[in-house]
Amino acid sequence: MTTVTGTLIGLPAPQRVEMKAALVDVTGQAAVGYVPSLSGELVKDITFRAGEDGVWEIDLTPNPLVDSVAGDTLWAIQEGRVLDGTPILTHVVVPEAAGPWWVGDIRVELADAPEGTGGTVIYLPGPAGSNYVHTQDVPASTWQIPHNLGYRPNISLAMTDGRVVLADVVHSSPTLAVVSFPTPIAGTATCS
Repeated sequence: MTTVTGTLIGLPAPQRVEMKAALVDVTGQAAVGYVPSLSGELVKDITFRAGEDGVWEIDLTPNPLVDSVAGDTLWAIQEGRVLDGTPILTHVVVPEAAGPWWVGDIRVELADAPEGTGGTVIYLPGPAGSNYVHTQDVPASTWQIPHNLGYRPNISLAMTDGRVVLADVVHSSPTLAVVSFPTPIAGTATCS
């Protein structure tokens, strides 16, 4: 399990806010997942509460450990509801690396639709070791990333404003990755 933390701000009684973590696919639809390394371990929704100061903490199964027929998965963190009843959601990819992780550091944007057999989610940096950061200054819908690492690395993608994004990643070789976006964007790709 990996610890994820956050803070509810500006509420008179944050401990009364409805909070839940649910496993979803890359489009935000509910997904069923399990952890193959743990016999019979289904990934279930988790309800939790913030403290009086608004700080909350929850232990979640890292997404790389989850298998699902929906393909890649995310966690949808519900932090209350707006007046019309719509849930306030933040979507995150929970890494295997030790936490705690602040929810804003692992936040991702949803895809409009799954690609292929379930979509491709960006990957968060792996263990310490060799890495390469590719900077795409000119917005493009296809990025060629010549990382020269000699293996197919995890790739974390971010726009120039720091928001994490989803994209299709194809490892053309152990030294080259090609990233495709639906629209041209600029930003960085961290290969690790």
